[in-house]
Amino acid sequence: VLPVIFNMSTKNYIIATFLGIIPATFVAVALGSGIENIIDQNAELSFTSAFLSPEIYLPIIGFAFILIIAFIIKKYFFKQ
Repeated sequence: VLPVIFNMSTKNYIIATFLGIIPATFVAVALGSGIENIIDQNAELSFTSAFLSPEIYLPIIGFAFILIIAFIIKKYFFKQ
């Protein structure tokens, strides 16, 4: 509904949606893979053991890094 309200072109909408979904999808898949590795090792699944696994905390750190970079770019290059 928002692209229609703001008169956004279909091409820009598809590109923005694709680029916007990639980071969240990457983190969700990485989290699922990390939890699967813990389950495959027959280890007890707890929050601390899951969060301390490199398969889980590295994608989260990478996603946070991407967010910080995006805020910095927005602040310095898209001033009004």
